[in-house]
Order: sequence, then C-alpha cells, then structure tokens
Amino acid sequence: MQRGRPVSPAADRGRVGALDAIRGLGATAIVAFHVMGIGDVPLPDSLGFVRSHLGMGVTIFFVLSAFSLFRTNDQRRHTEPSFVQRFFVRRVARLCPLFYAMIAFWVVARWLEFGETTPVGDVILTACFAFNPFPGSHESIVWAGWTLGVEAIFYALLPLVFRWVLRPRDAMLLAAATLVVSHFSHRIMTASGDLPVTFVYMSFLTHAPVFAVGICSYYGYLRVRDLAPGTLRWLSWAVLAWVPALYWAIPWLGLEPSRPVSFALWSAVFGAITAVHACRTNLLVTNPVTVFLGRTSYSVYLLHPFLVYKLQPLYRAVEKSLAGQETLAFVICFLLTMAVVSPLAELSYRFIERPGIDLGRRWLARPAPVGANTSAT
Repeated sequence: MQRGRPVSPAADRGRVGALDAIRGLGATAIVAFHVMGIGDVPLPDSLGFVRSHLGMGVTIFFVLSAFSLFRTNDQRRHTEPSFVQRFFVRRVARLCPLFYAMIAFWVVARWLEFGETTPVGDVILTACFAFNPFPGSHESIVWAGWTLGVEAIFYALLPLVFRWVLRPRDAMLLAAATLVVSHFSHRIMTASGDLPVTFVYMSFLTHAPVFAVGICSYYGYLRVRDLAPGTLRWLSWAVLAWVPALYWAIPWLGLEPSRPVSFALWSAVFGAITAVHACRTNLLVTNPVTVFLGRTSYSVYLLHPFLVYKLQPLYRAVEKSLAGQETLAFVICFLLTMAVVSPLAELSYRFIERPGIDLGRRWLARPAPVGANTSAT
C-alpha cells in the first residue's frame, strides 16, 4: 500500500505496508523491553514506560494476528475448497521453519551456555505448540516463544470462530464473552497461589479478549475503508492520540496494567489504529524503517532475546562510559541491539522464513487428487 492512498477493496488480501509497520513497531517495543529486562540496562524515571508498557508489543502482535487472519480469510472461508486444511498448511509453513530452527538452537545453547540438558518431552511439547496450558512448560524452551503457544490455541479455535463469527455483532459478542471468561479465570489463577506468576500472564485465557478485539477491528476496517480520504487522513492521526490518552487514563481509573480489562482497552486502541491505518496511514507509522522491521518481525522477535543476553558486556561498557547519563546509555544500548538484530533478522527471513512460505504455497498449488472432495468448508 502506498502511504496516503486508500486501500482498494479489490486488493483486500494483498500485503499492506501499514500492517507490517505496526508489526515492526510492536517488535521494536519488545526489543526495548528486553534490553531493560534481559540486558539489565538501568532505566531512568523518564523512561519508566519501557518497563510498564513496552511489553505490550505482544498485544499488538495478537491484535494484528486476528485482524490479518480475518482480512485474508474472510472470503476464503466461504469459497475456498478444503479451507480449514489449507488454512493450517499456511500457518505451519509460516511459523514452523523458524520456530523449529530456534528449538534446535536453544537445545544446543542451553547445553553450551548454561550447562542444561533439555528433556525430550519438553522438546516434543514445544514442537507441537502445546506448551501453553502446562505450568512450568508454558514459556517453551525458546526464549520469548511463549507467544507462539498462545497463538497456536487461537489458530486451533479459528475454524469454529470462522464458522460462528459472520458479522460485527458476532465479533462484539465474542469479545464480551471472552472478556468475562478472562476476568474470572485471571482471578482464579491469581488466587490459587500455586501457579508461576508468569503462567497467569502468559495464559491464553488472559489474552483471549485481545484476539476477539482484533476481529472486531477487522469489521471496523470494513466500515471505515470507504470514508472520504480527508476523513481517513484525520482519523489516522486521531487514533494515535488515543495511545497517550489511555496511558494516563488507566492509572486514573485505578486499573492494573496486567489485568485482562487493561489488555482489552489497549487492544481496542491498537485495533482502532490498525483498522484506520490499513485504509490510510501516515509517515509517523509507515515508513521504510518500520515496514522493514515489520517484514522481518518474526525473526526479530525470536532472535533478539539471546542476542540481548550476549550483548550484556557491551551494555556494561556503554553504561561505564556514560556514567550518570542513564537515558542516553539506554538509547545507545537499544540502538546497538537493533543494529545487530536487524541484519540477522533479514538473513533469517530470506533463508528460513521465506523458503518455508514458498514451500507452503507450492504445496497448496498442487493439483487436487482425482475424486477428492473439493467442497468448501
């Protein structure tokens, strides 16, 4: 999509630069969060939002996942032969090559770097994307891989969601229902006292409303894409203003940042940004840097935790040379991290992700066997 141009409904399944850009911003936020966390780079009070809010880059990912899957599959689900099977082929081809490469990497890294052997059961559980419901295994053996466990459950439920959610009202009912379930499950898990703290946060149930809001944002996109260009241009800036507004509103409302209601509110803002910017974007969001980072965001996401860990000696050197200038030190550490991660992510995309995607397309392009059932699902 060209910046400032409305999206044509006829090209509705094509790649949209703004979606890549928003994805890139989410990945960048998570890298900054882990430079603080894994890299242990001190944060001045002026950058406190890095600790409190940039971890919600994963919320952006979840919203975009639901939005994009509905956008690319809304027509397919009604017309494509063997839709469900083909949907899962596309997902496997997109996610598995890099994730399996990272599983192999982490089995070796855990042994060489930390002197730990990885149980075969954990490898199998991770490879099957089945780890999210199991406390203790919910983070996967791949650092930051917990989000793939959450996504996998969403993918498993999508055939039912595609069957039941056929109009905006259905999506809003789904969002309301998942928020109620998420709220009470969060309370029950928190009160139990027996579960790891990270399990409550990383549970699919905690994030289920975010996916539902992402689906709502798709139906919002269908409503706003035909608005006048001037109106869309104004909206593209207005929805961005909701980010600082909600940043200040959530503490004022007395809501805890990690609660399902807070995630739902943030996902509503991210969903609105996605819906509008998928129609008409602006330079602040969509530019060559953010689009590049979005195109390689999956690799950025999975590669960066280990790189941040290994860059700690460099971080300490920067902190020492900039003693007393914590803000500048953090910014430089973050920029150095992105300078290392970005080219490696590009190589990973070209030689692992892209071949997997192409393999899936070739598989789906094979002629159907004679006598096969070609009725749409």
